[in-house]
Amino acid sequence: MIKARRLDIVIVDEKNNGTQVIDIAVPGDFRVQEKELEKVTKYQDLVKEVNRTWNTRAMVVPIVFGALRAIYRPRDWLGVLHVDQKKLDKIQETALLGLTNILRSVLSI
Repeated sequence: MIKARRLDIVIVDEKNNGTQVIDIAVPGDFRVQEKELEKVTKYQDLVKEVNRTWNTRAMVVPIVFGALRAIYRPRDWLGVLHVDQKKLDKIQETALLGLTNILRSVLSI
């Protein structure tokens, strides 16, 4: 049984027979590196199942931004997706605005 099944985004590249399993997180800045590793390991069973079922080459692409804009990139995950710096800034802005909306609704601000 696969426990981690709720993904943020799945990109299927039929031309190159590839699949990217994308999961986005916005932890505190001090947990960015830890969260990225967690995302990669969390979805390994799902990636194996996608590879077997869809007969494709799937990989996990974690997109992790620190809540105060820290980015940890031991591997350039966004390079895998061919995302330039301008798009990266927009992705980060959108994630942070979403986090702000969640906090406002929870804290009733």
